[in-house]
Amino acid sequence: MKKMIKNVGLAISLGLFSLTGFGQTQVGNAGFENWDSGTGDGVEPTNWNSFMSANCTLGGLICGQAQKKQVEKSTDAHSGTYSARIWSRDATFAIANGNLTVGQVNMGSTTAANANNYNFSKRSDANFSEAFTGKPDSLVVWIKYTPVTATDQARISATIHDDYDYRDPEDANATPHVVAKAELDYGKTNGWKRLSIPFIYSGQATTPAYILITFTTNKTPGGGKANDEVLIDDLEMIYNVPTVAIAPTAVQNILEGQNGTQLTATETNGTVTSREWKYSTTSGSGYVSFAPTQTGATYTPNFATQGTYYVVCVSDFGGAIKTSNEVKINVTKDVSVYNAVASNIAVFGFDKVVTIDLTNVDVENATISILDMAGKKIATSALTSKSVNTINLPSTTANGVYMYQIEGKGVIKTGKLAF
Repeated sequence: MKKMIKNVGLAISLGLFSLTGFGQTQVGNAGFENWDSGTGDGVEPTNWNSFMSANCTLGGLICGQAQKKQVEKSTDAHSGTYSARIWSRDATFAIANGNLTVGQVNMGSTTAANANNYNFSKRSDANFSEAFTGKPDSLVVWIKYTPVTATDQARISATIHDDYDYRDPEDANATPHVVAKAELDYGKTNGWKRLSIPFIYSGQATTPAYILITFTTNKTPGGGKANDEVLIDDLEMIYNVPTVAIAPTAVQNILEGQNGTQLTATETNGTVTSREWKYSTTSGSGYVSFAPTQTGATYTPNFATQGTYYVVCVSDFGGAIKTSNEVKINVTKDVSVYNAVASNIAVFGFDKVVTIDLTNVDVENATISILDMAGKKIATSALTSKSVNTINLPSTTANGVYMYQIEGKGVIKTGKLAF
């Protein structure tokens, strides 16, 4: 009966989280709205377990004492109708901390801190294990903790692990099976409090298969006082979408074969397994690889042929492929390298006035255009050969770096000006 209820609760819980989890893996009955049927001491939240359903090897008399009720449905909820309430009690031989887990409690000693007392993922029984293949960034839960001694601390522990009966506290055999952990010791909350705990992916294992979550009323086994109380509600796994962005984003105007401004990729919310810089001559599509392939965290634009190019960085976050924003690169032909006439043209700027010295140059139909670094034309003028020409830029022109381009019959000259 419990397994059937557990699965119903899982389906309901996943439905509740479909809007916030965006289809990512969540934990069953994370809002604690669903509970086992009945009214006796054996009632536990669906998909969760406590001392009542523990595996106890201490003998009938001791187990009868150890497996007493320490979890119940509470109408003091952060949201919805119910939360889960756990509390500690004096079990004569020790303080029995309140304990709630998606695994199973193992009772193997009357000494609270003994290694034979632990929670574990019992993979052979779906009632005492939580299949979990996600890689969340953090765990969020709402907690209301009221300790008898104000300085005491409760504990949350969540371990994503591979296909193994992992146990908490961890022993040497369990350690190699850890994928990630989210752990927190926390103090009195003075009402409901949202706790956000990051998962640290430093385990030896890499393939998530299960998760073991434990809530206890004290961070120390057997610690605290009788009647320490923790209310638990609205647990959620948070998945931040990985992103990649490249900067600077300004349009670059460069010459054929000339280096532009270095672009840097910033990748967030995930581990990058590979990346590649690509380009297209069409904005938004058709990206192709450079030759040779560019895979570093930075890329310096350099194109051999004039034209307009759109550069992106494509990053692989362990199977999640993300493409960055585009940076537009305008590449013009540097005719001045091959044109002796252009080499005699001098251009300089000062106080928003551009001076073009054509004293020794005779160019038919010569014009000059001034552009900002985004490629926007801010001024243009016809030029007179065999003389010094000046152009006054608009008074609203901001200080900075600008491009100029002189064109005439048989002549093209480009360069930069700073004001």
